[in-house]
Amino acid sequence: SHYAITKVCATHFCRYTARAEGVPIPTLRLYNIFGPYEDPNRLLPTLLMHIQRGSLPPLVNGNVSRDFTWVEDACDAYLAAAEGHLADPGAVFNVATGVSTTVAEAVDAARRLRTTAAEPVWGSMPDRDWDTTVWIGSAAKIQRQLGWMPKTDFLTGLRRMDEWLAQTPLRTHYAARIFPETPEV
Repeated sequence: SHYAITKVCATHFCRYTARAEGVPIPTLRLYNIFGPYEDPNRLLPTLLMHIQRGSLPPLVNGNVSRDFTWVEDACDAYLAAAEGHLADPGAVFNVATGVSTTVAEAVDAARRLRTTAAEPVWGSMPDRDWDTTVWIGSAAKIQRQLGWMPKTDFLTGLRRMDEWLAQTPLRTHYAARIFPETPEV
């Protein structure tokens, strides 16, 4: 995609500049960051907001997979990269958990957080070009070179996100984005 090409170009530009100028410019490849302030149109905020109302959103194939990484863990990775001593000034690191979570597993986990009678209708939303059944990153390099490891598992992060969505003053903003019939206050 055009988006993917721009990311590759930016990575190569940073690597070239870091090596040519001798300044550290590490690149972090983020794998499905989730948590507070996530775009309301993404899967997890949409899913949680629907479940808080007793329903489920349209869903892609339940076997579609992601490597979900909690936002605070991603912030810690940026700090590790900024403070770390890099052997390669243009190093590229994956920021991932190394755990694949399917959409079906995410829906099941969210349904356990809040009881809902709604049943998932798989395929009620068409799969996107980038949807895949295997989406998993290896964080071995960033662990080895910078000592970073994710601390928050998916279920803990999902629970925290659900609590945040239930309490945030932005709740009406999220609801208005997810449920257009809801007026934003």
